[in-house]
Formats: sequence, structure tokens, C-alpha cells
Amino acid sequence: MDSNIMDILEEFMESALVTWVQLFDGVVDREENVMLFNQYMEVNSKSQNSHDRYLRLTNGIFLNEVMRVIDPNPKLEHLYRSGRDDQMLRVQNFSILNRHLRAFYQEDLRQLILMPLPNIAILGQDPLTVVSVSSEAAVEELRRLLLLLLGCAVQCERKETFIQQIQSLDIETQTAIANCIQEVTQDPRAVLPLQWEELGGLEGVELQVLFGSMARQIQGLLAQRDTHLERIAELCWKSEVQQAESVMATRGGHVDEQPQGLAVQLADSRAKLRRLKQELEDKGDQLLDHKQEVQTMDEQLKKLQKENRSLQGEVRGMRALRDELDCLRDRAGRAEQLQTELQSCTHRLRSLEVTRTQLKVSPKYTAHCFVHRDTIEGFYTYTPHTV
Repeated sequence: MDSNIMDILEEFMESALVTWVQLFDGVVDREENVMLFNQYMEVNSKSQNSHDRYLRLTNGIFLNEVMRVIDPNPKLEHLYRSGRDDQMLRVQNFSILNRHLRAFYQEDLRQLILMPLPNIAILGQDPLTVVSVSSEAAVEELRRLLLLLLGCAVQCERKETFIQQIQSLDIETQTAIANCIQEVTQDPRAVLPLQWEELGGLEGVELQVLFGSMARQIQGLLAQRDTHLERIAELCWKSEVQQAESVMATRGGHVDEQPQGLAVQLADSRAKLRRLKQELEDKGDQLLDHKQEVQTMDEQLKKLQKENRSLQGEVRGMRALRDELDCLRDRAGRAEQLQTELQSCTHRLRSLEVTRTQLKVSPKYTAHCFVHRDTIEGFYTYTPHTV
């Protein structure tokens, strides 16, 4: 095996997502899965290296069993088990897992997966014989698959149990897993909640982020549509070429030998063409649904913006009333102070009135005193002459 591929595998197998999914080793029937890859692994080995553990993840059975632990009541589909390594079986098993994930997110979690589902064609390749670039792509697809599994585990009915398992890991791994959980549950590019009534509580900025994410998803759907159209045209061209070759072979004297292989390939190509057309129609319907949802959300956004402007006007009015109230409170405080000063002035005025009254009486009293003094002086002056 190429050393670069081995380095990629070892780095991936030491990641937090792989550490987390290996917690299910004690739950999933291990011996049953080990038998499927006896050409790579030894049944009685107690410790598996990165190479063996990676093969176990890519057989398509172990991860299906993990998903069935998370969701014990799926629409059961038969897993393809075999004692030999078969690319077609791996593709079929990963296809079953993709359907299970999509159904669980939509029906149980009420969420729509926006990120592309893992590419089962890449996952189904032999991980030991692919080139370095393909190996990197397979690791990335496997990481996305584990990310979706983690999102199911932390949001299902048994999430407390799975969260406790995560808490048993070291702090660094817990932090990395927390980032992965945030990526698969809060990133608008990953999943979209189908509870539209909850979107009414989002603010303008959050709605803009959501609309931007949906616009990018629509662009991605359009790109996929164009790719499928090109693929359909290519398959049609190949079908016509095969038909022409079949006719030429028949005219060349091979009438007795029916081109069974070409007929099978032609039938397969036509089936693929019909399937691609159906997928294209489905994606067109999804695109129309997304456009309608975007229009509805745009109307809700305009309504919320209008309500926001109205509330801002009310807030400005309330601020003006608050300022006026503060001014009135200041005036009320000054009125109390003036009332106190008025009472003080009233007391002083009363004192002055008493003083003024006393001053009015004082001249008469003074005159009377002068008369009395004159009388006394006259009396004492008259007395010596008499003697």
C-alpha cells in the first residue's frame, strides 16, 4: 500500500469522529462483522491497527448496525453479507444506510439534509487499491457519513445515553466532537429544520443567513441538474452507438450470434436513463418547492422588517415620553423645593406682620411714656416750692 494512503488512513482513524463511533464496538455484534473481512483481519486478534479498523468502517455493515442501534425501529432492509470482498455489496449496504439516514432526519428529527449525502460509489471502492486522490475522497465521504450518524445520535430519543458515552472520553476529544455536533446541527448549510413555525422567531440576520444557504443549495441543485442532463445525453449517445454496432454486427454475418452482452448493456443503460430522468424530475420538484419556500420566507422577512420598523418607531416614541417624564420629575422636585421655600417665607411674613403691628403700637406707647415722664418730672419739680 502507498505510504501516503497509509498516512491518510492513520490520521483519519485517530480523529474524534472515529473515536466516537468505536464506542459502539461493545454494542454491535463484533464477531459477525469480523467474519465478513477475514481476508484482511484475524477473527481472534484483540487489537486492530488503523488499517483493519478502517476496513471495518468501509464494509458498510458495521455502520448500518450502528445506525440501527441509534434508531432501533427502522424500515428494515436486508444487509448484504458475504465472506468475500465485493464492491457491489459495499455499494448496496451504503445505499441502505443513506436511505436510513435520510428517512430518520426527515421523519424523526423533522430536518432536511442539505449537505450532499455520502457518495456510495466512492465509499464502495476497494480502499486498499485506490489511488491517493481517491483515498482522500473516500475518507472525506466517510467523515461526512460519520458526521450524519453523530447528528442522529445526539438528537434521537436515547441521546442522553450517547452523550454520556461521549463524556467518558478525554476533554480534547469531547471538544472536537462538540465542534462536529455544532457543524451538523447548527450550520444552515448542513440541515434545515422542517418546523417552519419556528422560523418566525428568527431575527433578520438569521433569516438572511438561512436564505443565503437555501440560495446556495438551489444553485447546487441546478448544477446537479445540468450534470445529470449531460450524463443523460452521454448515455443516449452510447446507447445509439451500441445499437449501431449491433446492427452492423448483424449485417456482417453474425445473425446467428445474438449480441446478448450488448442487449444487456443497452437495457441497463435505458434503465439508468429512466432512473436519471426520474431523479431529474424529482429534483425539479424539489427546486420548485424550495423556490416556493424561499418566496414564503421572503414574505415573512418583509413582514418582520415592517414590524421591526414599526417597533423602532414605537421605541423612539417611548424614549421621547421617557425624556418628557424625566423633565416632569425634575419639575416636580423643584416644585417641592419651592413649596418648602414658600412655607418658610409664609412663616417669615407672619413674623414680620407681628413686628409691624408692634411697630405701629410702639409710637403711641412711647408718647404715653413721654407724657407720663413729663408728669412725673412736673410732680417732682412742683414739690420743693411747696416746702
